[in-house]
Amino acid sequence: MKNKKLTSVLMYLVLFIVFVALFLVLRWFYSTRTETTYERPTTPVEVTMPQVRTLTKQITLSSYVSAEDTVAVVPYLDGTILTYNVQEGDYVNEGDVIATIDPEPYELQRKQAEAAYLGYQSTFERVENLYKTGGASKQDYDSVKAQRDAYKAQLELAELQLSYTNVKAKTSGTILKTLASQGGTAAKGTPIAVIANLDDLTVNLNLGEQYFGLFSKANTTAGDTTTPSANDYTITVTRPAGQYSQEVSTTATIKAVSPYVDSSSRNFKLYLKLDDPSAFNPGMYVKVTIAIETQTGYSIERKAMKLDGSAYYVQKANGTETDASSEYTAKSIGLSNAFATSEYVIVPDEYKDEMFIIKGQNDIFAGQPVAIVNEGVQE
Repeated sequence: MKNKKLTSVLMYLVLFIVFVALFLVLRWFYSTRTETTYERPTTPVEVTMPQVRTLTKQITLSSYVSAEDTVAVVPYLDGTILTYNVQEGDYVNEGDVIATIDPEPYELQRKQAEAAYLGYQSTFERVENLYKTGGASKQDYDSVKAQRDAYKAQLELAELQLSYTNVKAKTSGTILKTLASQGGTAAKGTPIAVIANLDDLTVNLNLGEQYFGLFSKANTTAGDTTTPSANDYTITVTRPAGQYSQEVSTTATIKAVSPYVDSSSRNFKLYLKLDDPSAFNPGMYVKVTIAIETQTGYSIERKAMKLDGSAYYVQKANGTETDASSEYTAKSIGLSNAFATSEYVIVPDEYKDEMFIIKGQNDIFAGQPVAIVNEGVQE
């Protein structure tokens, strides 16, 4: 009995020793194991400092050059064109003969009217002499005089029609289009040529109604010095470079502004006059740039802004002075209402010394650690 109890005691003692030994081994194992701690990832970013720039908001539209003074050469008679004296590109003066219509039918009409007039003129002179001597009544005199005057008017009309056989230019300018030829038929009221003054070229624009308030100032009353002129805006008209031509630009001034907005398109017309039309011709495609507002301030690249209108700048973690490879914290600023162009946006002056993130900003959030991998200055 005693041996059995002794065996049990020894067994429990052995188990106790084993557990103590196992505990000591585990404690040693965990005390010597390297502890792994989680750290938030540090996102690499590129930054830049704001620079003072003068930014200009612009409107850019496409249009075509037009000739302001365009006149159609229109015959007043029907007939065969005997001579056609111009070609496209010719310069003509007011009164030059553009074409000649066959005058023979109109010459015959003039001769008929002349013969009728001379006959009634002779009758009138005879009745007039009788009337003066009392041989004809006042009624006879007035009747013959009225007939004579009517035939005189017919003669004058026939002579005028005959003069219209020479179709003349009503203004000086360059022949833009020739719409007839020798041997062709002229029709009354149908143009046979188009003349334009190439020294007075215009560009007409369709602008959205949101800009009407800016440009309606061009229609203010003369002498109004309280309202800025719409021509305070700088307007540039550019003919793009082509295969055989270089890009050419000139300034333009506002000639007129349509006083109403089209209800269907919600646009209004803006009429511009080219200051130097020498390199432009009617029908040319041009781009028009209108500078409507300018500001100067500390600015960063527009690409630094996120879609929600915010931008990120960096501050040193915990306010410590560290080098560029150390950890920074991203801070957010809203710029959706800031003055901006397609390339740059102005930041408040209090942020002029901050480093703004220009690459990597779309992958971070405010308060996230970041590491600067490239620090530069925008050119």
